[in-house]
Amino acid sequence: MRNTESNDDQRMRLRELARVFDYLPVGFAAFDLDRRFVYVNQSLADGNGLPIADHMGRTVPEILPIIGPDADQDLQTVLATGEPVVGEASRAGDVGGPGRERFFQYTYAALKDDNDEIFGLTCMLQDVSEHKRAQDASEASQVRANAALAEHEERLELALDAASIGVWSWDLLDGSYYWDSRMLAMSGLKLQEQTGVMEDDFVRSLHPDDEAMVTAAVQRSLDGVADYDIEYRIIRRDDGAVRDINARALVIRDEAGKPIKMTGVAMDVTEQKRNAAELQLAYTTLELRVAERTLTLKEANEKLQTEIAERERAQAKTRESEAFITTVMSNMVDALITIDENGRISSFNQAAEDIFGYDVDDIVGQKINILMPEPDHSEHDRYIADYMRTGQATIIGKGPREIQGRHKDGRILSLELAITRTSFGGQPLFVGALRDISERKRLEELFQIVAEHSPNSIILKDLQGRFLLV
Repeated sequence: MRNTESNDDQRMRLRELARVFDYLPVGFAAFDLDRRFVYVNQSLADGNGLPIADHMGRTVPEILPIIGPDADQDLQTVLATGEPVVGEASRAGDVGGPGRERFFQYTYAALKDDNDEIFGLTCMLQDVSEHKRAQDASEASQVRANAALAEHEERLELALDAASIGVWSWDLLDGSYYWDSRMLAMSGLKLQEQTGVMEDDFVRSLHPDDEAMVTAAVQRSLDGVADYDIEYRIIRRDDGAVRDINARALVIRDEAGKPIKMTGVAMDVTEQKRNAAELQLAYTTLELRVAERTLTLKEANEKLQTEIAERERAQAKTRESEAFITTVMSNMVDALITIDENGRISSFNQAAEDIFGYDVDDIVGQKINILMPEPDHSEHDRYIADYMRTGQATIIGKGPREIQGRHKDGRILSLELAITRTSFGGQPLFVGALRDISERKRLEELFQIVAEHSPNSIILKDLQGRFLLV
């Protein structure tokens, strides 16, 4: 319901109420029932880029033609319902002139008298631009951190697979637990056969003679008496085979010291124990038949040492191979870039940095089309989607071809590109090897011009004697 006071009385009353906001650090304005400014504090006037006097008697659309219609609609809603309207808005420049995009939180509300009749409207506006930019920067940083974490976790998974080590955890608060695929394979249990209940899935797998021992070891670790480091036997669900398991775990506690979770690893040591038992038998037999079994013991010992040495050599070779790959990628003359099936860059070696002018920290995670001029810049996502859908390659695995690239500073580069497809962690991975041939192209064009204008005959051959130019 509209108040019956005169417009002049309304404006005077609104101005008197609004004086308290003169020095607030947030923008504040008061409007009459025709949605015209009757009061504006200095903060709001500065934000709009106009003197306070230029606001008086005018509507928001007259002051701010870009965002004004939406604001006026919100004021009409408050006038019609009597309820406040709260929201966020952004603008990249208005009456105050163009500039960086700014973000605001606003509240439109009604002023009511003792009879609950509306006699005016208010707007409170707070500039949250810096907070918004800080939040966006934090989110971008989190994305990069998550990518690095995912890569680390993938490498860890590869290491666990290589060692056949299963990972598990047990939530002591709700009783739920987690087994990875290696734990399931170790126990002979299929994913769809899991009940989610420790009593059914784990305890039932224990050898009956070892159940009490495992229960006691768990309790000692929860009580803080001893670490959970135990060997026990299980009976596989699928084939009934008895397997020896070595398990270790840490107990996670809350601030009060109460156990809330156990997390650990497990490894099937059946073969190791069997080998150890066989070795022990050899030594026992040696005590009884020293002369007869000396050669057998020596051969067994040599075999064991050979296996250990081979394992150590294999581990050393793996470490050397990883270091070699990293060194080779960093020192390759050609640029080497890898992308995923979505076209996002996952690695970018030093040669690629030199060619395109981007630092690896800035480019990893970006779409590969940032390095392409039009029309490839706009079409590349479609290229990948078509290939992933049909499997039909235009340049993948087809050998090197000449293309154009775009430097960070906008320069167009002449490049030679060869692309191959592989996989990493079960996901498609595309590897591109590039070479900057801009200088070669420039020289070829220069040579062509010279050749065309030369009065002499010119013949150019490659090292295999093939004609390149006549």
